[in-house]
Amino acid sequence: MTSASILPLQPDQARPFIVSVLSDWALSSGVGITGGVDSTVRRSADGRPYVTGTEMTGLLRAAAEDVALALDSVGKAAQSPASTWRRWVNDLFGGTDGRLSSAVAVSPASSTAGIASTTQAGVAITSAGVAMPDHLRFVEKAAAAELRAEITLLSIDGKGASVEWTESSMRQASIVLGASAGLIESVGAGRTRGGGRCRCRIEGALPQDCAAVLRDLAGTSPTRITRRRRAAVPVGDGYADSTGPWVRLGIQAHLMQPLHATASRRFNSLRSESFLRGTTLLSWAHARLLSALKSRGAAEAVLEEIAACVAAGRLRAGDMRPRAPRSATDAPRSLRPIPLCLSVPKSVANEQTASKDVYNRFAGRAPAEVGQLKPLRHGLVDLNGTEMVFSTVSHTSSISTALEKDCRAKDGSLHTIDAIKASQTFVGELLLDPSVADVLEAHLGATWFEALAGPARLGGRRRSEYGKVMITVEEPEELRPQAAPPSSPTASDATEAVLWLVSDLVLPSRALGPGTVRDLPAELARHGVTVTLDPPTSRPTMSIRSSRVDSYHQWAGRPRPSIHAIAAGSVIKVRMTADAAELVSVRDRLALLGRVGIGLRTAEGYGRFLLAGEWAGTMKLRMTTITEPATTEVTR
Repeated sequence: MTSASILPLQPDQARPFIVSVLSDWALSSGVGITGGVDSTVRRSADGRPYVTGTEMTGLLRAAAEDVALALDSVGKAAQSPASTWRRWVNDLFGGTDGRLSSAVAVSPASSTAGIASTTQAGVAITSAGVAMPDHLRFVEKAAAAELRAEITLLSIDGKGASVEWTESSMRQASIVLGASAGLIESVGAGRTRGGGRCRCRIEGALPQDCAAVLRDLAGTSPTRITRRRRAAVPVGDGYADSTGPWVRLGIQAHLMQPLHATASRRFNSLRSESFLRGTTLLSWAHARLLSALKSRGAAEAVLEEIAACVAAGRLRAGDMRPRAPRSATDAPRSLRPIPLCLSVPKSVANEQTASKDVYNRFAGRAPAEVGQLKPLRHGLVDLNGTEMVFSTVSHTSSISTALEKDCRAKDGSLHTIDAIKASQTFVGELLLDPSVADVLEAHLGATWFEALAGPARLGGRRRSEYGKVMITVEEPEELRPQAAPPSSPTASDATEAVLWLVSDLVLPSRALGPGTVRDLPAELARHGVTVTLDPPTSRPTMSIRSSRVDSYHQWAGRPRPSIHAIAAGSVIKVRMTADAAELVSVRDRLALLGRVGIGLRTAEGYGRFLLAGEWAGTMKLRMTTITEPATTEVTR
């Protein structure tokens, strides 16, 4: 047998991982059914039992460590501690100390067909072999079935580092992983009592073929799996001319798995945002472009130029939010945070109706017969004239715990993971300086933007059952100042403009401490637009909320400092001080600034706004709700 019969795994190309379960098996959900079952089988959103990617990865790693131990024992005399196969397995799956992230991903294993289940009784036994009182349990178990997962070598690991794969390392990974799959004998709970007996195989790297050529690796040193750690670069905000021109790339991400958009940790709960921050998209796109250039043999000077474009503010990413419900012929656009100046009558605020009237405080007082109003604070909208479509983002949550080597739950490790539900499509955009686009086109060809298309992993905890998306990219278009609608067609003062923040805004301050809305005129003046803030009158001139942004630094292994921002959805009325002949061009410049961003951290999607259209001057709007209730999946 030769290695010719083995088809090496390729980076970012998923390969089927087949798990043939031969006996009843169970992976407990951690919950039961009152009066019936003490422990139910873990099920996916479509109701089918499955094995999590985390568990499959753990089983595969344990088997790979056994293979590595055998290889090291044969070639012990010829190897140094730094070149052992055990060290190599640690590089492949990531260090247990958290310094390295896994370079291989395994998806959950599930069946495309329904799986029958049975309920089995069991009782705890004392050391004397006697049944313990009050310890009778009924456990649900799934029947034997063939489960399918996917295994993928990653070109970018979970910490954003580029994984340097060679022909030799890919071949070695295929042989070791294929042989390791054949060593997995059982899955799920009760493995020591015969539960979950199984046979596993990776297509193109069958266990018998890989085991036959393992002896070729014995006595040799493995090819190190190295990572190209990108230097931490500051994110720039000082691009000389923010009004362009810019090259725009529309990005769509269809969620094939739940996505954990890390927000913050509260006790034992890991919360997720309802959108993807531009920080996530920027980091991924930057690494993807560098990887594509390197694969084409680009010179080191070219790589350094692209690596520095973020620090110079010449590559920017916007937040990604769910796609607006438009026809297939319309250009994709995202839903936006609901304007904070909108309210609904308190009497109907909690009613689950298909449509309701919404009142705009910026247009004056609502009629007395409407009664008390309740501000709208949460949700996403698509505004078209005076018609408004309202929606929310569906979430799912799971309960997880770490396991000891004896498969017992680790004390104090129980936690809840919140994530955006799969099967949703999110829309965002990348902005590139034309010089950056020219460099990419020169080395990647006219279709350079297609390097960003295809499967990807975004967000947190993306090693296994989170974060797999399919990226589609629109053809580049030039972004220049263009005509923008007035704030209201009936506005008596053409100098007025209403800014609707569609992302958080971080303003620099001349004083110590975070910036406030009073710093907005100075920030716009820095970009060549002079405005003033109107003093409070009988009508509101602004409706704002503050936001605290928390994030986590993966390389440092600690939280980043919190950021104070003006929250997305805030609405601010400004007055332009330009001459009458220049008002149109100033308004157009202001509209483009909203697309590019103002303030700090604009490359990460902060500081985006729109000039409010007809709705800003309309008292009553009609809101249609298309929201889908969030679902909760409880797993172990």
